[in-house]
Amino acid sequence: MLKKSILVIIPARAGSQRVKNKNLRLVNKRPLVIWSIDYAKKIEKIFQNTKIIVSTDSLKIKKISESSETNVIQRPKNISGNKASMHSVISHILGKIDKKNKFDFIILLQPTSPIRKISWIKKSFKILNENKKYENLIHLNRLNKYIGKLQKNLWKPEFSSNTRSQDIINQFEPSGCLFIYKRKNFENLKKFNKRLTYGFHSSELKTVNIDYEEDFVLLNYYLSQKSLKSIIN
Repeated sequence: MLKKSILVIIPARAGSQRVKNKNLRLVNKRPLVIWSIDYAKKIEKIFQNTKIIVSTDSLKIKKISESSETNVIQRPKNISGNKASMHSVISHILGKIDKKNKFDFIILLQPTSPIRKISWIKKSFKILNENKKYENLIHLNRLNKYIGKLQKNLWKPEFSSNTRSQDIINQFEPSGCLFIYKRKNFENLKKFNKRLTYGFHSSELKTVNIDYEEDFVLLNYYLSQKSLKSIIN
């Protein structure tokens, strides 16, 4: 086990604009939120001092989490809506836990991105240890898309018209799988926004961020692949 003190937070509110109760949807006969809880318990085996907390406003998610012997902090209405920032959710949890618990890092696991490798945890902390200027780390997916902006109905592409999608090599988006923050960064929001974040990406695993109904179809397809089962276990 490693000696860092880790707080793992799983934000799982009840509401969702596009997919109703998505954190409760069954994936391979398990509620989606359980996938992140199980991953968090693997993190417990890596670090000596790990605390796992599910933040939710849902009674059903609370019961599921507690049945898995996971701590739950009830989320108030003012940070349970679509516009609530993740910074406010994490700050709320830090205000509720025992002040004696001075965690070194916070790991955020979004239930809507359940495909993760446990080896990413050790790799991520190795990166942060070797690159001291970075305060945070975020897992990214490569995004090979021809995108642009629409300004007053005028289409402004970010690439020339003869650019092929396979030639777009430096475009990434957050996967939602893994966020790592230094605990001290949450003492001041303005300072937090100025912290340098390392972009960690890997090509050996296809991930899914559940945002639409069709994302569940894609997730179930990925999970049906034998090769994926051997990677994530």
